[in-house]
Amino acid sequence: MSMINHSINDIHGIANVVDLSNDAAANVSGGASTAKGPAFPGEHVDVILYSGANFTGRRLEISTGGDLAGLGWANRASSVYVPKTTQRSWVFTTRKDGKGLNFTLKPGQGYRRLGRTFDNNIEYTKSVPQPGEQ
Repeated sequence: MSMINHSINDIHGIANVVDLSNDAAANVSGGASTAKGPAFPGEHVDVILYSGANFTGRRLEISTGGDLAGLGWANRASSVYVPKTTQRSWVFTTRKDGKGLNFTLKPGQGYRRLGRTFDNNIEYTKSVPQPGEQ
């Protein structure tokens, strides 16, 4: 409720006012989510990279792999999430040629903190088949 021109108005009575989830509000404002897990991605997103630990900070949503430098994200990720809706596993490597140290995440998995070896050190990512898939 607010006092405008000495009258009391319910905020939901104002045209175009809607409730937003914490994650939606954070997205719109450019802030970080307060949720315990990552924000729900948009349609056709296979990987979400976050610049901060615990799925916070700036984020990049991608659906194709490759060299992250072209997207301005080489050596910038501190946490990563592969949504459950993703159909394949994803490999993340420390070199832009896809070689080097690596780790793999299956759909629904993520790392809140990438740790010393991978924090701000991922340069390349690619999707790989799930076991039993070709």
